[in-house]
Amino acid sequence: MMDASRESAAVLPIAMAILAAALYAISIPTSKLFLDELSPTMTASVLYLGAGVGMMAMFCGLLAKFTLDAATVMADECRRQLMKPEVRSGEELPDAEACIRIATKYALNKMVIPVAIVVIETLAVGFIFGADALGGAIGGSMYIGFPLAIYFSNTGGLSDNVKKRFEAGLVECFGDDTDKYNLAYAAAIIIDTIGDWMKDVVATAIDIFMKIEGVLGLMLAPAFDAYHLL
Repeated sequence: MMDASRESAAVLPIAMAILAAALYAISIPTSKLFLDELSPTMTASVLYLGAGVGMMAMFCGLLAKFTLDAATVMADECRRQLMKPEVRSGEELPDAEACIRIATKYALNKMVIPVAIVVIETLAVGFIFGADALGGAIGGSMYIGFPLAIYFSNTGGLSDNVKKRFEAGLVECFGDDTDKYNLAYAAAIIIDTIGDWMKDVVATAIDIFMKIEGVLGLMLAPAFDAYHLL
């Protein structure tokens, strides 16, 4: 029950981070409105909403793919070790360092691409199309990222707590029908494997996406407006 409470409480700081990221994301369009030298044309910014939406969708998809790839490699390694009779009998300890190496490798190497997408997209849109276009792209990222982060966070916490309710014996709607109970419990485990990366990976990373995009855009807005190509 304490773990279930922890999962529910963990959603609160994620929600606060989502709100902070949204404030960062809208910082460049709103600041442009108060800087006369930038002469904002907000109508042009709307045209680039699709760029932000597309980049956010690509970012979430890559995160999900890389996380599931790492989980597959980790499962294969655990299966390989459990195939040894010595490990199953307890005569030999499992190689925990191999699993740590897999987790570290994927955490460091595979996350380079999503982070690079955020930085390159922000710089490319800003220096090619200008600060107005970047304001629209950031608005598009926030438009899809804000509800997605809330959805992933809440759904992930819910799926984890569903499994915990089964493990705590709090699900009694099946009565004595053990077959249906076991089938529902198996479904809860499958849902939890999906919900974990939704809450702990994608929802948190969306916050970082919006913050990086907002901070870079806000810091470099004068440069984007002065030196853009188009």
